[in-house]
Amino acid sequence: MAYKANFDLFSFENKVRYRFTDGFDQKQYQIAVGSIARELRQILLPGQNAPVQDEVFPEWLESVRNYLGVYDLSRFEKIKAFKSAIDTMTREDKRTDSMHFALPIHYRLHMPVEPNSDILRDKLDRSVFDGKTFMEAFGSPVFEIDPDVYDEPPPMAAPMSHPGYLTAMQVRERLEQDADDSIWLNPHNHYTLPLQQRKIEKGRLTSFVESKGMFRVLPVIAPSGAGKTRLVSEWMRDYSPKTNPESIWEAGFLSTDQDDQARNPVPWQTWKIKKNTLIVIDYTYAFDAVLKAVANSAINRASGREFKVRLIVIDHVMPKVLQEDFFWHQVASSKRIADQFQTGYLAPELTLKASGNKSEMLCKIIETSALVGTSNREDISHQVQDAVAH
Repeated sequence: MAYKANFDLFSFENKVRYRFTDGFDQKQYQIAVGSIARELRQILLPGQNAPVQDEVFPEWLESVRNYLGVYDLSRFEKIKAFKSAIDTMTREDKRTDSMHFALPIHYRLHMPVEPNSDILRDKLDRSVFDGKTFMEAFGSPVFEIDPDVYDEPPPMAAPMSHPGYLTAMQVRERLEQDADDSIWLNPHNHYTLPLQQRKIEKGRLTSFVESKGMFRVLPVIAPSGAGKTRLVSEWMRDYSPKTNPESIWEAGFLSTDQDDQARNPVPWQTWKIKKNTLIVIDYTYAFDAVLKAVANSAINRASGREFKVRLIVIDHVMPKVLQEDFFWHQVASSKRIADQFQTGYLAPELTLKASGNKSEMLCKIIETSALVGTSNREDISHQVQDAVAH
């Protein structure tokens, strides 16, 4: 994956600085960024709040610097001389003139670093741009993900496959060669048909993954064609290193469509958990042994207990192997472990329901696919609805 910068650091500085000539207090901005810097520091180096004394360039700031593109690296390097201002800025009891640090940090926050960095970014934006985010204030995001570039993700410790995400270019090329190519139905093609009306379900998935507990299981249930795999595939883009190289998760699929060995439980029996891990089993038929091996390794792990393991199982109904409660009778090695996980290992199933208004969904798909960015969207939407109705 690659980022496209709509605004380089110099342009971004000009966008922010215009507020200082419009009555905005520069000191207010520095204090706001200083508060955000403390929170960012907690994300990058948890528990290390004290001002850095030894490094020429603070280690936690180096973590931020590494994500900047080459076009801004030399500009960012110049703030090395302001080490004392950088350190002071993160202290609650004192602020200093640290604009040389504040602007690059603000700029960097517009590239995802952790799942909650968007909260910090928006919080800072709204303190500067009259309650608006940068995009709301200026109409364009600072960075966009280039849909035609996916970097090769690192190998995973968990024996599963990275999601088979297709780039926009791959989809275009296939459809240009054959307009009837079934690639438009591929659940990992997120460009031909937009996903509609699944905000609640995406929220459920996020809450499940981010919830407390070392190991949890969530069944995603719906009839064929309801969009189960598509929903999970698109939702987990932020967690997959293939589409988000900064992800702190390993995220992948177990599906016989991707891997002939997907139903082999042996690799899971020696699996070493080295990161937060999100596993998706796409239809559970004949995966009974794998389910047991995954659960056994996740629960009885000798190391890596600080990491979360989340298992999503996709099927038409609640998988029989889960209904029979295999976990307690065949996996848990002791009553203590069983009691510890009994209330949390299985989340309430997520059941997908079809839209009650198919015409409305079709309208949104046509409108979004063909007319994104048009100024007369509302008028055209009415035209599409009329066409579908007749």
